[in-house]
Amino acid sequence: MLGSENGHVGVVELLVQRGADVIKADKDGWTPLMLGSENGLVGVVELLVQHGADVNKADKNGWTPLMLGSENGHVNVVEALIEHGASICGTTTDGFTALMLACRNGHVCVAKALLKHNKAIINYTTTTGYTALTFACVTGQLGVVETLISCGADLDRSSTEDLTALMIAISLAEIHALLDRMQEITTQGNRPEHRAPFVLNVNLNQRFEVEKTKYFAHGNITITDRGDDPDTDQSGHDTDSD
Repeated sequence: MLGSENGHVGVVELLVQRGADVIKADKDGWTPLMLGSENGLVGVVELLVQHGADVNKADKNGWTPLMLGSENGHVNVVEALIEHGASICGTTTDGFTALMLACRNGHVCVAKALLKHNKAIINYTTTTGYTALTFACVTGQLGVVETLISCGADLDRSSTEDLTALMIAISLAEIHALLDRMQEITTQGNRPEHRAPFVLNVNLNQRFEVEKTKYFAHGNITITDRGDDPDTDQSGHDTDSD
C-alpha cells in the first residue's frame, strides 16, 4: 500500500514479483490501485493493472480508482484507467460519477477526457438530482460549465428540490452580492433599517443553502466566511447599543 501511495514504482514492482496481492483491500475497501490513482502516480497505476489489479473495484462507498483520479485532476491516470477498461458510468452509493467529481473541482481536461469516451454520462444525476453541470455551477467552475454546455448538458434538469443549474448560479451570485452588502452595513452601522433587506434576501435563499450543504459542507457560504457577522464589527466586538 505504501509503495503505491508514495510512487515507488521499483518497490511496487519488487513486491509484486515476490507475490504481493495487488487486489487486496483494507477495511474500507481501498486497494493499492486506488491510492496510486488518487495521488496521480500513473507509473504505479500502469504497473498494478499489468499485474492484475481490478480497475473497477470499488470501496465500501462505491468509489473507484477512476473517480479518485478524476476528483484530483489526474488526467494521465484517468486516460490510463479508461484504456484498461475502467467504467466511466460507475456511480458511488450517492450517485456521484467520475465526471461530477471532476466538474465539482474544476478539472476541465479530465471532464473532456471522460466525455470524449462517453457523452451519455453528461446528464447523470445523484440521488438528489444533481448533475455535473449543477456541481460546476455550485463551485463556480466557468470553464467546466462552458465545456458541459458545449457537449449538450441539459440546462433544465432539476434536482429533487426543483433547482436547476441556472437557478443555483443565480442564487450564488445573489448571495455573494448580499455578503458584499453586509460589509457596507457594518460600515454604516448595525441598524434594523440597514439589516432588513439583507435578512429578507437570505431567507429567500435559505432553501438552496440547505440543499447545497449536503454536498459542499467545506464550501458552504456563510456570513462568517467573509467576516461579515451582522452582530459584530470587523474587530469582532458587539456593535449593538442600547
